Amino acid sequence: RQRTACDLAQLVEDVGPLDGPPLRFVAACVASALEVLHSPALHSVYRHLMPEALALLDNGYVCLMDLKHCENEWRGCQTLCGSPLYFAPEMVRGEQQTSAVDMWAMGVLLYELASGESPWGSDANECDDVTLLKRIAEHTDDGLRTPSRVRALRREGEDGSPDGGSSPEDTEALLELLTPLLQPAIAERHTAAAIKAH
Repeated sequence: RQRTACDLAQLVEDVGPLDGPPLRFVAACVASALEVLHSPALHSVYRHLMPEALALLDNGYVCLMDLKHCENEWRGCQTLCGSPLYFAPEMVRGEQQTSAVDMWAMGVLLYELASGESPWGSDANECDDVTLLKRIAEHTDDGLRTPSRVRALRREGEDGSPDGGSSPEDTEALLELLTPLLQPAIAERHTAAAIKAH
């Protein structure tokens, strides 16, 4: 039996934003967990993906905690639950929720882990829910702004400066991963299997 060392939010608070291999490892752990939940055997939607709901185990792996918002897709789920920062546009519009909402939340999660900020602006944690939900609903597939930390890593990589282990390839791979996750068109959003293959 594994013990929880801390939640992912505590880790990021202690060490700062993640990049390179640690970020890829977290993405692989989360994608693997979501792949199981989204499988034909369970056909479930997690709907609560955020750093506080991810446990860092004492063996170094990251796992999902707190399955209270998990719902079977076949029963139909439209209730709003979880943190509004991670709501997908279809949740904001009150539409049926599928596994795609988890993949959207994974995009928001990875953006935050890599940059230390929300894709909805540096004031997203302080703004009212109506403003936040409007930003999410109005997001376009080409509207993803490059996080300031990722822009800085790009510049450092171009200048040949040390960048704490991140390479220009890492930052480009991150952007290539985030764009299809934060894709407003549900049918074009990546699946957990596609993320693992990335």
